Amino acid sequence: MSISPEDYEQHMSHPSVNQHRFLGDCFHRALVKHAPTEILVIGCGTGNGLEHIDSAVTHRTTVIDFNARFLNVVKQRFQNTVCGLEVIHGDLHRCLLPQGCYSMVYAGLVFEFIQPDVVLKKISQSLQPGGILEVVLQIPSETLPTVSATGIESMKQLKSIAKLVNIEEFCELCSHLKLTLIGSCEQTLDSGKSFFIGTFQNAATAGADL
Repeated sequence: MSISPEDYEQHMSHPSVNQHRFLGDCFHRALVKHAPTEILVIGCGTGNGLEHIDSAVTHRTTVIDFNARFLNVVKQRFQNTVCGLEVIHGDLHRCLLPQGCYSMVYAGLVFEFIQPDVVLKKISQSLQPGGILEVVLQIPSETLPTVSATGIESMKQLKSIAKLVNIEEFCELCSHLKLTLIGSCEQTLDSGKSFFIGTFQNAATAGADL
């Protein structure tokens, strides 16, 4: 799958989608609320929201994406402004994450394109005890398409791989991994699409096996 950074940002900012600003705002609120010292952003795209990181608070930021062209943009934009920026090009299903390392993991519209059970287990192990997982999930709709049509040809590739997540099943899976739901809300955009914003806390103790 080949999507250029320009196509991705144009699609996400398109009036019929308007998710670029929404996701950036979600990330900003999570940063302010949880003040993470070490953060992992999975499926980071071109780095939307990284401009909100306060290096006086967050001294390590790790970002992961499978699109190397997206990550080149992240480096160009943020390598001189985000303290401790680590950029990883890899498949979340296969890459190794350091255990017990992060005080917050952020995933904005990522689980629609990965296997939640596989990646959630890795995330739970990478979080510090008491660490936070902040997620944004698109709520399934019977009338709206999973991927909006914006006329950008390359984005049509996502239609064949996008799979919306059952929110209840996702929360149950998190609970099984000792990721406790401590807060949630729903937000509907002008497009009519609704999103679940959930905050989970790692209830596992240091050294516990999952």
